[in-house]
Amino acid sequence: MCDVMKIDVIFEKQIEGGYTVYVPQLPGCISQGDTKEEAMQNITEAIDLYINEIDKEKLKELLSSVYLEQTEVPINVWIKEYICKGYTFCIK
Repeated sequence: MCDVMKIDVIFEKQIEGGYTVYVPQLPGCISQGDTKEEAMQNITEAIDLYINEIDKEKLKELLSSVYLEQTEVPINVWIKEYICKGYTFCIK
């Protein structure tokens, strides 16, 4: 029996400040925070509430319905120059 479950969350930095965070596998499970740490704490609480209110079979279905994968796409020169200015996903 496991004591923790790892689940992917997606952070979106907001123009007005702070972060919105959501769980792709759990429709409607969304939260926010002024900092990434606060947003993570808030989404962790939201996930806990969500999974404790949902049917176990439905939860299994939801958790297996979404997965993350990356793809490669061609980029324009100006995009390459923009994203390579200090970002961790710099394309070479």
